[in-house]
Amino acid sequence: YGAVELARQAAAAGRPGALRELAALRERTGDREGAEAMLREAADAGHTEAMMKLALLRKAAHDLEGAEEFARRAAAAGNAQGLAYLAWSQEDAGDKRGAEALAMRAHRAGHHEVLARLAHARELAGDRTGAEAVARQAAAAGELDPLNHLALGREQAGDRESAEAFAREAVAAGDGGETLDGVAVFRRRHSEEEAMALVREAARAGSHYALARLAKQLEEAGDTQGAEALHVEEANTGCIPRHDSKRRWPYGLDPDGSPTPCWG
Repeated sequence: YGAVELARQAAAAGRPGALRELAALRERTGDREGAEAMLREAADAGHTEAMMKLALLRKAAHDLEGAEEFARRAAAAGNAQGLAYLAWSQEDAGDKRGAEALAMRAHRAGHHEVLARLAHARELAGDRTGAEAVARQAAAAGELDPLNHLALGREQAGDRESAEAFAREAVAAGDGGETLDGVAVFRRRHSEEEAMALVREAARAGSHYALARLAKQLEEAGDTQGAEALHVEEANTGCIPRHDSKRRWPYGLDPDGSPTPCWG
């Protein structure tokens, strides 16, 4: 009883976290009813994480109306998880524009993965246009994961032209060639030559590991000459780790890219 009163006093003073902690303690001891009661008090005192915990508890109890009510309260207070929850509710209800708007708000509030998940869900549902719209909105907001996932998904599905297009959009948005490099990994199953071209394009866009990774794969396959050529190419981009550079070419590289011989 004393702990509850102290927690209530703290909540009245603007620190509802004490009620949330008390709820967690009751939940650990198996007192679910008492935990929910404390969560409700914390929520009424403005604790948005308590609101979202209640939303999830209500959803688990199949009280979807109650779950949405708590999620809306959390979202209204700027809680990112609440905004993401409502975005999924809107998506399930078929309100795609509403879902996108809420997902963007959730992203701005710190729930960054919501955009990638939304784009992926639409892609899986066959809504390619919707998936692309979300990915581009996300890229405009500085979140590049949706474009990355879209490009890799299209490549794995055999839509190579679309995969390259989205990988290049990611480059234009500032991903430094990492998406192109990822597409190249899967492209090797189709064409070694095309994969090599994508790796080089990724390296030109700034991917520090594209050429190194491919060189390692060639070494493991026994193509030491091809691997060495790629290591030289990598070194000329300035990307090779210094310790590896010293091991391979202790005297450096000449301007034409060939190893500098020992003058001793």
